[in-house]
Amino acid sequence: MKKVACLILVLSLLAISLFGCSSSNSIVGKWGNDELEFEFLKNGDGVLRQGNEITLFEYKALSDTELKLTVKMDIGEETEIVDYSIENNILTTMDLELKRK
Repeated sequence: MKKVACLILVLSLLAISLFGCSSSNSIVGKWGNDELEFEFLKNGDGVLRQGNEITLFEYKALSDTELKLTVKMDIGEETEIVDYSIENNILTTMDLELKRK
């Protein structure tokens, strides 16, 4: 019984690693619209470009639907947890629809 449970666990983890992290659903990359652009780097850093303004942030995917965003400012840092989804190369978060660039 232990061997069967162990085999099921290993196969489940393998399936998740192969299929659960497809690149089309990865948040890593550049996303934007006509007004702004978010860039999510592999190391958890990010850049928000809006006109001539640049804001640096850190992010962490808490799940397939939640992101933790931390912006460091002169007066401290602000952290917010936001919902997100990625479908057909469109990132939807914070009432924004951003296309993959």
